[in-house]
Order: sequence, then C-alpha cells, then structure tokens
Amino acid sequence: MGNIAIALATSTLSFSEFVEVKRQKRLEKNRVNGLIPAYISRLNRSDSSISTINLNGMGVDTNTLRLLAAPINRGQTRVTELCLEHNWINPEGAAVIARVLSHNVYLKILNLAHNQLGSVGVRAIANALEQNTVLERLNLSFCGITDDGVKKLAESLDRKSTR
Repeated sequence: MGNIAIALATSTLSFSEFVEVKRQKRLEKNRVNGLIPAYISRLNRSDSSISTINLNGMGVDTNTLRLLAAPINRGQTRVTELCLEHNWINPEGAAVIARVLSHNVYLKILNLAHNQLGSVGVRAIANALEQNTVLERLNLSFCGITDDGVKKLAESLDRKSTR
C-alpha cells in the first residue's frame, strides 16, 4: 500500500494501472494465504517429499514460524533447505529457528537474509549452532547484527569446529 500511495502522490499511475496493481496485490495475498497453510498442512501430515520450503518475501512472522517449526522439530519431515529471506522475522522468531537448529538432523541450508534478527536473535541461533551437526550454509546478511552478535557467532562456530 505504501508504494501505491507514493505512486499516486507523484502521479505515476493511471487509474487502470492502479486497479491492476490492486488486483495483483489481492491475487498475491490469496496465493500467500494459500501457500503457507498448504506447507503447514503437508508438514503436519509428515509429507517427506518436501525437501525445500521457499517462503522468501511471504510475510512470515513468529507465529507462522511456530506453525512451520512444530512438525520439523518433531522429526516428521526431511526439509533440507529453508528459505525465509525478506520476511518479518525478529529476535523472537530467531529463537524459534534456534529450536529447529537444535533438534533437526536434515536441515542443511538456511537463508534468513533481510530479517530483523538483531544481535539478540543471532545469539540464539549461534547457541543452537553449537549443537547442530548438519547445517552447511547459513545466510544472515542484512539482519541488523552488531559486532557483539558477530563475535558470538564466531565463538560458536569456533567451538563447533573444535569438537
């Protein structure tokens, strides 16, 4: 909606373009509202055919993460790649991800770029990485991590490599 307001303020959209943008946003919202529950339903049914979950830019928040994480934490799935870039994941959501990392034995790739994890969220993830033995790639770019968070992450990875 913010983009539409800016576009209208600068008179760059005609009325028909505005209607089309609104229609596209409604379609996208319906797709997102259908996609996330479909993943959750399949995960809860222990659908082992899901190896990749790509919800980049889908508005995933802490509540959605909890619903996705429950079957993963119970070991009902074999998800190897989880893509959550450009969402609304905050430090509380990072704690949910940390629990997944602590328990999961399949997840090899995790993309959390462009979320507001901050150093608090990264600390939770760093602690979980010390226990995780399978994760191979982790993207935390543009997550608002301070030097303190980077230091904790480095310490955790160093501890993990000495085991």
